[in-house]
Amino acid sequence: MSGKKNAVNIWCDGSYRQATNVAGAGWVIRHADGKEETRALTLPQLKDSFNYGSDVAELSAAADAMRAVPAGSNVLIHMDCKSAMEAIQNGKLSMKGREGAVSLRKAFDAAMEAKGQLGAVAFQLTSDRNNLNMSEAHRLSREATSPKPHKR
Repeated sequence: MSGKKNAVNIWCDGSYRQATNVAGAGWVIRHADGKEETRALTLPQLKDSFNYGSDVAELSAAADAMRAVPAGSNVLIHMDCKSAMEAIQNGKLSMKGREGAVSLRKAFDAAMEAKGQLGAVAFQLTSDRNNLNMSEAHRLSREATSPKPHKR
């Protein structure tokens, strides 16, 4: 699908700061007409995700990006987190040992709902080391988790 001209490309990334329990999402979307848009999103503070905050952030980034694409669009999603990518791709989230992970389940459900509104959806594991759009998604997700300077 990556060669189709009518495909929308999404590069998304999540970031989690364990010290503050803050997660963020960032994405870059290139629409079929070449128009690009970006977003950095700070997620509500996570209360139950000490060991899987990164997964919540990755799934949330994908869900938010997919919701920003017109319904029925064919999409190629670039992610750097294999476990989150495979969960969305296969429609299965492993909850073994994480049964009480409400925020993880909610993020997965949101991603699956967003995916269901689209046409064909393909995935590509992409590193931010060799892709400028993935690098930008990573920067945006980190920005969303950074403390904001205080105004005087």
